[in-house]
Order: sequence, then structure tokens, then C-alpha cells
Amino acid sequence: GTLWAVRLRPGKARLTMDDYLHPWRNLALDMANGILSYAWVKVYQDHGIRPTLDTLVLWAQGKRVIPNTKSVAVDLGLILVLPEVESPKIPALITLLATYIADVLNDHRSRRFYAGLLWAVVRGEIPAQYLFSLLVRVIRDYAEGFLTKPGAYIVKTLKEAS
Repeated sequence: GTLWAVRLRPGKARLTMDDYLHPWRNLALDMANGILSYAWVKVYQDHGIRPTLDTLVLWAQGKRVIPNTKSVAVDLGLILVLPEVESPKIPALITLLATYIADVLNDHRSRRFYAGLLWAVVRGEIPAQYLFSLLVRVIRDYAEGFLTKPGAYIVKTLKEAS
């Protein structure tokens, strides 16, 4: 395996000989439980999900966090209330909506693009009703097989509208 040195403050992380000789974990048990860093690599390749800084800190502390790829049904109508949501709750709501849209459209690597569209709604650059109706139409067309690249279609439609 690979031994990583992580610093939480600026400076160079260093490993000592004791770090290399210490029996850090039971690799056989981790393999049996599926708790390896390879799980994160696989999830990134399949779903575009990356570990957060909190996840990396937990790994550095020896707490193994496995990625969650379960999707949750979300009401797209939340897009309509985005401009009125309290500002501390906006990032979590946008992350939830963007992840859901990426899951439904099987376009996991474009989650940030969908989050950017939702932030544009919050800033008032795109009307909430317009984005809502566009996404409903795109999701329906994608599900029925009329669209193969939903993100590209959204970009084209937004360019034509501006």
C-alpha cells in the first residue's frame, strides 16, 4: 500500500522510519469489508464523485469512510424556491439538486455545471421557472431516448435564449 503524510497546516509533511514500520491497518480485513482507497477511485470513474476535505481528514485520522452512491429522490420544484431560501441553506440545497440532476441524466461528471446553473438562479441571472421547465423537459426527453447529451442540449438552449 501507500503511506501518506498529511498536514492540516502549511508546511511540508514528513514521514519517519517509525511511520513506515508501524502496522497501520489490517489490510485483509479492509479488503474483506471493501474499505480501501480504491473504492474512491472506482466511484470517481463511475459517478464523478470525489472525496471532500472532511473525508480526507477522517482518512488521515484512521477513520475509513466509504463513498455513498445511493441517489435520493428530490423534488425539482425546489428550484422554484431557490431565490427565497435562507443563504446558509443554499449550498446544501444546490448540492442536493445538482447531484440529483446529474444522477437522473446519468451525467455525473457535469454535476458542477448543474450546480452553476442553480447558482445562476440564486443570483437572478436565470429565471427559476425557465430553468425548472427546461430541466423537466430535458429529463423527460432523456428518459424517452430523444436526447443522448442532455448537458449539451441545455447549453444550446440557454445560448439561444440569451
